[in-house]
Formats: sequence, structure tokens, C-alpha cells
Amino acid sequence: MLITCFSFASHSFTNWRNQIRQKLVTPDRNVEGMSLKALQRYLFSAFWLCPSVTDENKNFRLTLALRAFADGHKLFRKAPNATSIDFWRAFKKNIDSMMKQSPERWTSLEQKHTGKIEALNKED
Repeated sequence: MLITCFSFASHSFTNWRNQIRQKLVTPDRNVEGMSLKALQRYLFSAFWLCPSVTDENKNFRLTLALRAFADGHKLFRKAPNATSIDFWRAFKKNIDSMMKQSPERWTSLEQKHTGKIEALNKED
């Protein structure tokens, strides 16, 4: 019974990761131009039942880290299988270093990407 639970959890987590990557790295939607809150809802709304404020804040940081990673590797508007990197392994290294940063660095990163999003939306 325990093995079945672990197997189910492993498959569910793998499916979740793939869904997030496919939603983020897609030529079908203007993910790059979404506001950070809209991106957070787009990526994670299917997985939320009733998130607490703490969960939303942690999830916002994850959204910000995913957006920064995709922007840094120029992954927006590419087909999900067109990336030459191992997405999750590279992202794990990136998020591990980001989690050690100060709250001021997160605020700065949020402002930087908010500015990029506003500039992108002005062009359109």
C-alpha cells in the first residue's frame, strides 16, 4: 500500500512539473507579457484549493523565480521541447541560489520584472 502511495505521488509530482513547464514555455500565449499575479494564477490556479496568505507569498516567489529563469534563458515563446537545457535541473540550481538571497533582492527582482512586463505590454 505504501509503495502505491509513493508511486502515485511521484507520478503526480512529475505531471505537475511538466504542466508548469509547458504552460511557462509556450508559443501559444503571451506568458512573457503577463503580470506577475496573472502569471501566478495561470501557472498554479489548477493546483490551489484554498491557499493561505503564506502559501500565496511562497508561491509568488516561485512564480517570480520561474519567470526570471525563463527570461534569463530566453525560453519564452519557444516550443516546450525546443529547449536545449534540462529545465528542472537548471531551475533547481537557480532557485537554490535565489532562496539564499535577502528580501531586498527579491523586491528588486520583482521591480525589474514588473518593469520588463510593462515595457513589453507598451510595445504591443
